Amino acid sequence: MEDDDRAPIDPRGYETAYVVVANRLERRIRAGEFTYHNPLPSEPALTEWYGVSRTTIRSGIRLLAERGFVEVRPGKGTFVVWRPGQLGTSCPQRAVARHSAIRRDVVRSSAPP
Repeated sequence: MEDDDRAPIDPRGYETAYVVVANRLERRIRAGEFTYHNPLPSEPALTEWYGVSRTTIRSGIRLLAERGFVEVRPGKGTFVVWRPGQLGTSCPQRAVARHSAIRRDVVRSSAPP
C-alpha cells in the first residue's frame, strides 16, 4: 500500500477527510485485506484507526457505497460487495457515464414543458 492505511488522517491535508477515509478503505479492499461478503471493521474501530469523527467515517463509507465497493446493512454492518477484477465507479469510464446520466436527468427536468 502506498502509505500506512491505518495511520491517523492529517486534518490539515489537502483532501477532505472523508475522501481520504474512502480512498484508504478502497485500497485495502482492492489489496484483499477486506474481502467479498465480509464486513468492514466497526465505525468505532475505524474512528480510532483514523482519528476522525464517526460522521467522517460514515461519509467515507457512503462514498465507498456510491463507488460500488460496499453495502450498508442497517443493524448488521457494512459489507464488501466488490470482487477482484470488478470495476468500481472510481474507474474513469464508469464515473463519466454516471455523471453524464445525472446531467441528462437535470437537463430534462429543467426543460420547459
